[in-house]
Amino acid sequence: MEKICIDTDVLIDIARKRLIGYVSKELGIHLTSITLYEFSKGLAYIGRDIATSKDELESRFNILWLTNDVILKASGIFCKLKKRGYLIPDPDLLIGSTCIVYNVPLATYNTKHFEKLKQYGLTLEKPERVIGGCPCPLA
Repeated sequence: MEKICIDTDVLIDIARKRLIGYVSKELGIHLTSITLYEFSKGLAYIGRDIATSKDELESRFNILWLTNDVILKASGIFCKLKKRGYLIPDPDLLIGSTCIVYNVPLATYNTKHFEKLKQYGLTLEKPERVIGGCPCPLA
C-alpha cells in the first residue's frame, strides 16, 4: 500500500472495529501528531491508560510530527482562508497542513473542512482505501 495518513475520525473507526491490532508500520498508514493528541485525549476522558495506548499507536503507525514547516504552512493557509471568510478548526488546519508538507494523502470522513485545503495541495482519499474497501489491508 502507498503511504496514506488517516484523520482522527478514521482512527476512531478502526479502533471501534477492533482493527488496530492488524496495523503495522509496513502498511504505510500514518497519523499526524495532532491526531495522536486528539485520540489520546479521548482515551483519557474515558479512563484509559493513555501512556500505553499512545505507545501502541506510535509502534503501529508512522507519526507525522508537527514541524516548523508545518506551522508556517498552516499559518499561511489560515491567513488566506480568513481573508476569504473561510475558517476551519485549528486541529483540521494543522492535520491538513501536515499532510501537505509531508506530501501524504489524507483519508477522512470529514470532507467539509478538508475540501477547503485541496487548493493548497492537500490530496483527499476515501477511508475505504484503508478500511472496509477492497483492496484493503485491514479488511
